[in-house]
Amino acid sequence: MDLCTLQELKNFMGITDTDATRDANLTIYIQAISKQIQKFIGRDLEAKDYVEKYEGTDTTELVLNNYPVNSITGVEYVLDGQVYQLLDDYEYDLDEEAGILYKDDGWTLHGYSKNFMSDRIDFPRRHIRVTYNGGYTNVPIDLKLVCMQYVSDIYIIDTKKKPELKSYKIDDISYEFRDELEFSENQLRVINLYKGVRI
Repeated sequence: MDLCTLQELKNFMGITDTDATRDANLTIYIQAISKQIQKFIGRDLEAKDYVEKYEGTDTTELVLNNYPVNSITGVEYVLDGQVYQLLDDYEYDLDEEAGILYKDDGWTLHGYSKNFMSDRIDFPRRHIRVTYNGGYTNVPIDLKLVCMQYVSDIYIIDTKKKPELKSYKIDDISYEFRDELEFSENQLRVINLYKGVRI
């Protein structure tokens, strides 16, 4: 999922003309930085269909892997070859933005114990099957801005003809220049919002 389009980036950088080579290079930068940001976040952000199995939690919350949740096709318990589908909306509630399913009587944990006389489950089974669409249909505007800022900055540095000044000092005033860009504190703050704990 590219976090911005070529035209959005060119508008951001104040580029009004068309140069095929430069535009092709900018497209590569967009793809590379978008992939880097999503790798840092730890998940694919693009809206897709998923069929996933989960263990029970013995709590009222079941946290889905991909969010926000756009739609749910089915929530099923699959136990001993029998499929029990939760069709009634009142059986669970959905927090779409966080991707959390809430069920008042809990998402029961099933499985086996090392000691068959014990109530403890040492080997839980992934008996809950959720079919849903999760992810962003549109790139969040703050992530789009981070991508455009980063691509713009690194592209300008990469295309400079003169080497970057490494250090400069007069009396007790000095400046240091980095060899390569890193995400700023504000950019990291935005990126971390999309891989944070949702509960």
